Amino acid sequence: LKFFLEEGNPSADADAVTLPQDDNDNFAMRVAYDRVIRCLGWNFDFSIFNKSLRLSSGGEFSKKYPLIKASYESKGSRGLFVLGTASHSVDYRKSAGGFIHGFR
Repeated sequence: LKFFLEEGNPSADADAVTLPQDDNDNFAMRVAYDRVIRCLGWNFDFSIFNKSLRLSSGGEFSKKYPLIKASYESKGSRGLFVLGTASHSVDYRKSAGGFIHGFR
């Protein structure tokens, strides 16, 4: 930094190059949108399963997730495994399994 601040630096006299994005403040966000969709949560749809599968919701704090074992197998139906976001009941409020790390 000291090198660039010195008066004798020949590169200090160089002309500034204007880039296209310099014309707009925060150019990535200056785009017209047709629609904005807010996705603030979800609930697992238990109705898509036959009643004979006995797939039930989780405990008091995790009712929106199916009740499953640590092996991701349904507690009510042997051989029925749950994966993806619905499997978050295994670590609900215990770890950061429901978050996308590094995403902003």
